[in-house]
Amino acid sequence: SGIHPGVLRALDANDLTHELWNSEQMGARDRMGNWPKFSPPTIVGGRVYMGSFPSDGIGSTKVSTFGVFPTPDFSIAVTPPNPGIHAGDRVTYTIAIDFAQGYSGTVHLDLTGLPPNASGLFAANDFTAPGTTTLTVQTDAGMLTGLNLLSVTGTDGTLMHTSSAGLHTNAAVAGAGTISVDFVGTGTPMLATETAGVIATPNWNSAIGASGATLALVDETGTPNGATIAWNASGQWKPGIADTAADFHLMNGYLNASGAATSVTVSDLPAEPSGYYVYVYVDGDNQAQTLTGNYAITGAGARPASIAVTDSANANFEGTYVRADNGPGNYAVFFVFGTGFTLTATAGASSANSASAPLNALQIVRGDRLFADGFDG
Repeated sequence: SGIHPGVLRALDANDLTHELWNSEQMGARDRMGNWPKFSPPTIVGGRVYMGSFPSDGIGSTKVSTFGVFPTPDFSIAVTPPNPGIHAGDRVTYTIAIDFAQGYSGTVHLDLTGLPPNASGLFAANDFTAPGTTTLTVQTDAGMLTGLNLLSVTGTDGTLMHTSSAGLHTNAAVAGAGTISVDFVGTGTPMLATETAGVIATPNWNSAIGASGATLALVDETGTPNGATIAWNASGQWKPGIADTAADFHLMNGYLNASGAATSVTVSDLPAEPSGYYVYVYVDGDNQAQTLTGNYAITGAGARPASIAVTDSANANFEGTYVRADNGPGNYAVFFVFGTGFTLTATAGASSANSASAPLNALQIVRGDRLFADGFDG
């Protein structure tokens, strides 16, 4: 009888004379409190829960939880995710190492994925977490344009973690490249390193949700250029296509115009004497129905003013872009002068459902770039 301190013991199931552990070995941390009569320990999910008894017999008391401590570990992150550079330029990445569960080891860094005509140098590649260091990648004039995926791996004994980042070499001037916007809908946001679109570019801006205001935009080099976008739709959805990287991520998710027209306004584009081509991507979950959406654009010198796009029955995006000109297809092209425009998407008269007038994405491309690439208008 009476109140007595308790001791929780772990025994070897093959030899009950062999005690593996008890709660008094490190009493300051593990002591279970007073023994709670008729209340045995409970084992759930790999942990042991042990009640205790209040010293006065009626007050509140504790329930102790015992289990294996998580293994000390670290994490690694590389930023920016996909900067754009020109051949001969250099770019600096920040490598952030964080720790968990009391990790205090030394992390060694290695770099893989560097293309020819590029070299990389860590400011420090052996250091104790938490902390940061930098990776500088220098390219030379022979660097080919395109996207390369770099991987930074941190190791400490058996612990190993990798973080990836892109290196996008292009001819675009930072802040003056193509601007690409992915309306995520209920799909998966694109990674900055994913290259997609008719004008294939990385660094897509993710417009998340059915509406948003003044999202600052970056161009294909990952550089902000002062432009912003605002959008509003009655809902969002996704077609039944494979949710895989690049073009499929781009097309798997959209704003819909089932209750009211979808409206998108782009403002403060950099001044461009050659104007801008606006690519509008559309593919909805229309299944066995053939539906038509009407897309109209207003802004200085906009042409054409509107395009009807037919989303054919049983014809979801399969990896090929088909330009629509008042007929079947999955993208349309407008042209505008000036520094902004408003795009509206409206369901056709007989198409008032969630798959009509979808808006998956848009790209804003400088007019001089397309002419230089042989665009025939």
